[in-house]
Amino acid sequence: MMSWWTVLAGLLFCGSLPLAGDDEPVVPRPPVVASKNVPKVRLSPMFDGQKFQRPVDARQAPGDERSWYVVEQRGLIQRMIPGIQGWVALPWLDIREKVSRRHNEEGLLGLAFSPYFAEEGHPHEGVFYVNYSVKPGRASHLSRFRLLAEGDGADAASEEILLVVPQPYGNHNGGGLVFGPDGHLYFSLGDGGLYGDPDENAENPSTLLGSILRLDVSPQIGGGYRVPPDNPFVDAPEEGAGEVWAWGLRNAWRFSFDRKTGEMWAGDVGQNLWEFVFVVKPGGNHGWDVLEGFHRYELAKNEDPPEGLTHPIFEYPHDDPDYPFGNGLSITGGFVYRGKKIPALVGWYLFGDYATRDLWAIRRRPDGSVEHATLLEDGANVSSFAEGHDGELLVIHHMGGPIYRLSPDS
Repeated sequence: MMSWWTVLAGLLFCGSLPLAGDDEPVVPRPPVVASKNVPKVRLSPMFDGQKFQRPVDARQAPGDERSWYVVEQRGLIQRMIPGIQGWVALPWLDIREKVSRRHNEEGLLGLAFSPYFAEEGHPHEGVFYVNYSVKPGRASHLSRFRLLAEGDGADAASEEILLVVPQPYGNHNGGGLVFGPDGHLYFSLGDGGLYGDPDENAENPSTLLGSILRLDVSPQIGGGYRVPPDNPFVDAPEEGAGEVWAWGLRNAWRFSFDRKTGEMWAGDVGQNLWEFVFVVKPGGNHGWDVLEGFHRYELAKNEDPPEGLTHPIFEYPHDDPDYPFGNGLSITGGFVYRGKKIPALVGWYLFGDYATRDLWAIRRRPDGSVEHATLLEDGANVSSFAEGHDGELLVIHHMGGPIYRLSPDS
């Protein structure tokens, strides 16, 4: 049994203590098979082993193959530049005075660079977006910033607040920000927190909570954002908010697009028994809190699941020593690997568990089954993965502060 410290650590991105649930699947789940050829990997220190204060993300800007931007939860982004004698950390954006850190899941949570960031003379040259928990009060801000007109760094005074989402509780703030292959900005929000989704946000697409939003922030629309005309509820506003692209998610803290197929993959934290991986369906209801993955949550024992739900492709339990594919408490979604340094890993989706520190990978097989591999045991308290322009992956260790490159172990 895990210690209470481990359980509480795992709740950082899971956010709740066990309640009711059902450990028997009520819908068919894909068979899972153990990989016979597990890719061999290791974690190599990045940035000369420098440590950060609760890092939650790292990004490379368009047009810059060398630098990285490391997001610290406290409200600081540091630009990491390779120098003659090693990596140099330069404070790049500091909004600590605006960022709430009252709860573990609050803070500066997401960063995305405009696709036009490096295009000289473009209206969105030097533009980027962040998501943070604002103080005072309790809300998530999606904001647009710009670079300083003179000198290096971001202009903290240039903030344009695009969206304010009230947060009823201090956990399940989501936080993922990603530009998709279509050029739109995708933004994940948790179900609002506490436990068991007491306000029924995730199953109500008229709220923005428990969803992944899809926004048009292109310069052609001027300031703010526009709802893309092909979003699911544009022609049915009585059924859902125009910004919602997918819903029924508990807290899809991190999601990513497969750079080859364009599919969105997400790790979603469960309530008390299961953690799961989704290939997110546009316009799809992903089931929370009617179901917890493949299992009943609020669904009565004599009821069948609603038709049309999008189900996970993989799950793992919190406490089942007989389950052969890992146990954990709080999933952190990653990326489908498309790099070159670990050929045996190409096409595998990588993810980890924050509490157990294990790193795993799965891939779908033509027969509909899912192949599973344990890459590392006790690797890191993974708050996030990061993908470089070259397709190679970083693993961000939250509590200890270092960042690692995923490397082949030959």
